[in-house]
Formats: sequence, structure tokens, C-alpha cells
Amino acid sequence: MLIRHAGRVLESVSAAGKELAGLRDRLAGRISVGGFPAASAVLLPRAVSRLLRAHPGVEVQLAESATSAQLQSLRRGRLDVAVVVTGDGFPEYDFEGLRRSELRSGIGYGVAVAESHPFAGRSWVEPDELAEQQWIVGAGGSPEFGTWPGIAGPSIAFAVRTWPTRLGLVAAGLGISLVPGFAADSLPADVRWIPVRDECGGLRRTLWAVTGERPEPAAVAMVRALEEEAGSIGRGC
Repeated sequence: MLIRHAGRVLESVSAAGKELAGLRDRLAGRISVGGFPAASAVLLPRAVSRLLRAHPGVEVQLAESATSAQLQSLRRGRLDVAVVVTGDGFPEYDFEGLRRSELRSGIGYGVAVAESHPFAGRSWVEPDELAEQQWIVGAGGSPEFGTWPGIAGPSIAFAVRTWPTRLGLVAAGLGISLVPGFAADSLPADVRWIPVRDECGGLRRTLWAVTGERPEPAAVAMVRALEEEAGSIGRGC
């Protein structure tokens, strides 16, 4: 009984502390932040945590969607900040009327493999070693969930829609999957991330935070948190 009551008291003290911190901080309000699936796996949650530690009065609503859908939501006022990727394999997105902040250029890419896979004990793999592999890709042909570029007639084992399903198929030894370095920490314990040795020559992509032309202060703070987190996470070229 005492433990139950003590828990309630501690929750109240914690809530009061957050309210007081919010009063001191003066930055408050609700923002909607979106990211494509790989960014939503590690980068975005850590950046939100960074933001809320600095500004506890801010409320964050998360949305996960493709880049094209995020840009549309930004223009309609349904989204305040979007995390998007551009570069090789992606269409030329229209950013007119929007503000872009570069989070990271030269994104490092690798492959997710089962711990039983011959690549699992390697420090890196060469691009030409990927040609004969079975691939787990995203349904719908999104370049984010494709194969390594330049492979003629890649062998597709499965095409699926969700990130957990892709990793589950990889863990079961049914194929390998392309994963950016900034999402490598999201892999389950029985999946290994192996960098592709010359990934900068094969994939030239850039990660951005995008807002409207006149973002609210909370959205500006969110972009700053993304910039700080992107500088400390994953691998670049």
C-alpha cells in the first residue's frame, strides 16, 4: 500500500518539476514532426528526447511517412518539421516555399544481415560482393528500401512494407537489406550492420530538416536538436 502511494507522490513531484521547468524555459507549444521510416527508427526519437530535456514545455506529435507526403503536409500546415533525404535514386523534390537545414551529407550505408550470414563477422564488404545476394526490399519501389545501386538484375527475395518485417526476414536468414548508418542502432540483437566499403561512391545522399518559411520557435528548437543529434549518430563517408 505504501509503495502504491509513494509511486503516486513521485509522479506528482515529477509532473510539478516539468511544469516549473516549462515556466522557466518559456518555450512551449505543440509541434508535429515527421520522418521517413529509417529516420524514425533512431535519429528522430533521440532528437525529440534531446528537445524535451531542454524544453519540457514543448509537446511533440510524431508522424511517419514518405518524403513526398511530408512535404505536402508541411505546405498544408499539418506538419511543422520534416526529416527527409535527397540524392541518388530519389526524385527531385520541390522545396519551393520551404526552409531546408542540412543535417548530414555523405550518409554512410551498409547492409543488415543475419548473425549466421557469412558477412556477419566482417568489418566491411565490397560492392561487388552484393551482386549475388538475396535482397529484402520495400514494397512500392521506394529507393530508401531498395538494393545497392548498380546491381544488374538483383535477386529480390521479398518486398514488404514495414521496417520490422524487413528486419524480421533478415534475422531469419532470408536475405539482406540496405540500411543507412544512422539507423544501425535500431537493429535487433540477431542482426548485424556491415558497412559497404566505398558507400560514398555508390550512394550520394543528404539528410535534411525541412520547415515552413517562418517556423515557430518550438520548430526551430526541434531543428537544432536534429542537427545536434545527427552530428553524433551513425556513420558518414
